[in-house]
Amino acid sequence: MNTNTYPNSLNFNITSLKCTKEVLLTLAQAETLATKYNYTYVEPIHIFTSFFYTKLSYTLALNLNFKELLLVELSLHRKSNKTLSSPVQFSLTSLTLLSNLTKKFFYRPFNTLDIIYLILKNSTIYLPEIAKTFDKKLNVFLTTLETHLELTPLIKDTSNNELLLKLSSNLSETIKSSYTIIGRNSETLKLIEILSRKTKRNPIIVGPEGVGRLSLIKALAAKIKRNEVPVTLKNKELWMLNINSLIKYTTYKGELEQQFEELINLINSHYNNTIILLCPEIELLFNLNNSSEEGINTLINILKPALEKNYIQLIGTSTSSEYEKFTTKTSKIDKYFDIVTLIEPSEEVTFKIVKNKVASIEEFHKVSISSDIIKVVINLSKQYLKHKTFPEKALILLDVASAKIKCANPVSTQINLVTTLALQQAASDLSGLPAHLIIKNLDTVKTEATLAEKLNSRVFGQTLAISKITTALKRAYTGLKPINKPIGSWLLCGPSGTGKTEVAKSLANFLFGSDTEMVRFDMSEFMEKHSVSRLIGSPPGYIGYGEGGQLTEAVNKKPYTVVLFDEIEKAHVDVHNLMLQLLDDGRLTDSSGKSVDFSNTIILFTSNLGCPTNPLEFKSFQEGSNFTKEEYLFLSTKINTAVQNHFRPEFINRLDSVVVFQPLSINYLTKIVDKFLDQLSSNLTRNGSLLCLNVSFEVKYILAKIAYQPLYGARPLKRLIANLIETPISDILLNYNLKYPHVFSIFFDKNKTLGYGLKKLD
Repeated sequence: MNTNTYPNSLNFNITSLKCTKEVLLTLAQAETLATKYNYTYVEPIHIFTSFFYTKLSYTLALNLNFKELLLVELSLHRKSNKTLSSPVQFSLTSLTLLSNLTKKFFYRPFNTLDIIYLILKNSTIYLPEIAKTFDKKLNVFLTTLETHLELTPLIKDTSNNELLLKLSSNLSETIKSSYTIIGRNSETLKLIEILSRKTKRNPIIVGPEGVGRLSLIKALAAKIKRNEVPVTLKNKELWMLNINSLIKYTTYKGELEQQFEELINLINSHYNNTIILLCPEIELLFNLNNSSEEGINTLINILKPALEKNYIQLIGTSTSSEYEKFTTKTSKIDKYFDIVTLIEPSEEVTFKIVKNKVASIEEFHKVSISSDIIKVVINLSKQYLKHKTFPEKALILLDVASAKIKCANPVSTQINLVTTLALQQAASDLSGLPAHLIIKNLDTVKTEATLAEKLNSRVFGQTLAISKITTALKRAYTGLKPINKPIGSWLLCGPSGTGKTEVAKSLANFLFGSDTEMVRFDMSEFMEKHSVSRLIGSPPGYIGYGEGGQLTEAVNKKPYTVVLFDEIEKAHVDVHNLMLQLLDDGRLTDSSGKSVDFSNTIILFTSNLGCPTNPLEFKSFQEGSNFTKEEYLFLSTKINTAVQNHFRPEFINRLDSVVVFQPLSINYLTKIVDKFLDQLSSNLTRNGSLLCLNVSFEVKYILAKIAYQPLYGARPLKRLIANLIETPISDILLNYNLKYPHVFSIFFDKNKTLGYGLKKLD
């Protein structure tokens, strides 16, 4: 007997095995036999003999008298120093057998026939005691077992189906034969033609998300059910690979590849070429190992031989950019695939698709949808959901609007109409755009005067500049702006600290709901030629390729936003050239080929070109007074000349206008003091402070006069308030435990010396 064993200190718990109940009963019987015949260890011969105590051995109709012969062999070969009190243990050979079974059938519990089959295939290893003596009988048994497995797929196919069902799902079972697709006749025909070939017979359906790639596959499954396909595709089943399941059941390195190989071999050997495997987003399948070349090549090397010999047939889906990256990274893989390109359907075709889906939406939401409403759906989704494609965006918009109506009347049993207003509100939710920009009626449309008032309440001393911006924005409100250009684009020129950035924040707040709906770029960081790649992504072959650019990714995530390019004159000329496409087409194409829509953005550039550099240049500078019309005209001419000398005409001509910001007077700085102090008071209240401010107009004026530097605008004032007001307040809050409300006041005495006061409120 085989006495090659684990040390006695290692006990083997058979209940921990991933096997069927019948296996546990067989192993328990093996222990019984080893104990009965006074063996120290349970050997494979005990397990083999125990099989003949099962009902399955009778099902195989084995008339070989194995049971009696084996029991005789057990009594003859017994060699043991076992004491009566010590329990039997499984030998190393038995443990190796069970370990091999666990590894081989990692995707399912192994059964009794799996054990017997492995023992018989390796009888010289597992049955050395009888391998020569019963050689003929063992071969007959093996042949009988193999025949049984072929003729009774219930046992073998059940385990096979477990793997198939574990890693994929049968799409053909779920699709009704009546399923059809609208407007895709030529694409459906090409898909069938590729699948009917002898070579290069694996189609990849390429198109943007939401264009109907999966719908095309469903239509194919329905055609197969209706018997409307060539003989080569009749009775084929479409099984969809579940990549999440493939990852879920992977614990150790190599298991992912092992599972994938098991699935490929299973489809090839057990289903007579009747299964077509679907791989949605096929590039993900080959990026499961963190896009490492090693992992990709491993999976592809598993797949290539099966594709080469036509052992398996695939249908994949992908986007054009992802498929290009996938084939570029993987040499010669494209020789096995052919492309079926799906472009976005027209509005007319989309109307038919939505109309075909209306009945199911109406039934689900208990609403009524008219043909006119479908037209509104298409128009709104086209205008406000540009980051998505037809028909998906139209169907999503209609579904969201219908759900809104149903949720607004949860107990109503009446059928509610889907209205234009509900669709506009849904478009606002999906796009992130404030509803007032979508719902254009007399009550909600913001007039030019309202917008100008809002901007002038935050930006002081720039009435002329703001009027230029609001005049151009009127066209956006009334829907007259070209749909393929940004909402507006301006070059904001003027001295530092005059409110250019504040205008950007104000527009973001007013148009898109928050100051933070803004993307800002300091163009002094884009002075080198290669810095263009930071905006749109690195080209192929360079570090960072495929990650997207800072600009394109930001707008792709937030399509309704203000984009501010600060000090644009400092950027490299190639960056300027990039802006031409953005301003003209309302879109940018990143390095991976993805087009990003900028038609719902406001584009602002700032520049200091032509700005005053001498504090004595204008008379108003010396007096601290407001700019006169003549001075503003002179400054505008000077700035426009500098802009024309620096930028190419095609860049300037694509802008809505060049907007000149004038230097701030002491009067306007006084208003800005008010604004800064209001912000400080808000911060104190928000933090629960018991301190409030009391600053007179005279003090505010003096602060503005002290901080007045016409070349730097409001920035010196901000520093002055931080030093003279915020710092003392911080000291009070840190050093005094105020239990009652107090007033903090600032004053200047007759000698214009700054003083502070702290008084408890009565």
